[in-house]
Amino acid sequence: MKHNLCIDGYLYRLRPASTEDAPFVVEVRTENAERNKFIHPISQSVDAQIQWLENYYKTDGDYYFVIENLFTKEPEGLISIYNIRDKKGESGRWVIKEDSLAAIESFYLLYRLAFEQILLDEVYSTVIEENKPVIAFHKSAGQKIRGILPGYYLWNGAQYNAIEFYMEKDYFQKEVCPNLERKARRLFELFKKRNQGYTN
Repeated sequence: MKHNLCIDGYLYRLRPASTEDAPFVVEVRTENAERNKFIHPISQSVDAQIQWLENYYKTDGDYYFVIENLFTKEPEGLISIYNIRDKKGESGRWVIKEDSLAAIESFYLLYRLAFEQILLDEVYSTVIEENKPVIAFHKSAGQKIRGILPGYYLWNGAQYNAIEFYMEKDYFQKEVCPNLERKARRLFELFKKRNQGYTN
């Protein structure tokens, strides 16, 4: 859906995705087939992506964001929250450029935005059981596991189990948010050391 939600962190910003971002969407989602093998395949046509975004604008309860570096002003990834019902929403469509530091802060910002601006009580996500790096990230970030969903995904003609992760608002704000904020701040300091030309 069209929206104006935005949130800034130390190094990154989440801003609304628009049709002008279509070339970047195609680029980041197709740059590495092996790394992105658990991401739904998309057409490499920019026009097809523009059409998808125009249809997305008409879908209520669907917030699609570009992860943008506050200092370089360059997009480095995508992330969404959608399927919003009964003050619960699903996070997904998360993909980041290979050389980006955005994973931790984009996750942190999405959950803050979900709880502080969209006013959700819970955010959940489903991850294919074989997607070990993403599962490890969710666990390290403090996500809770609700359970395994047998045969949840149909992928390339085969069915895969999914792990359902979730986070309630109070748990995130009290237990998870301070730790993620510290990690995001450390990555910001690392970025500044690597890129002396960028300053606030």
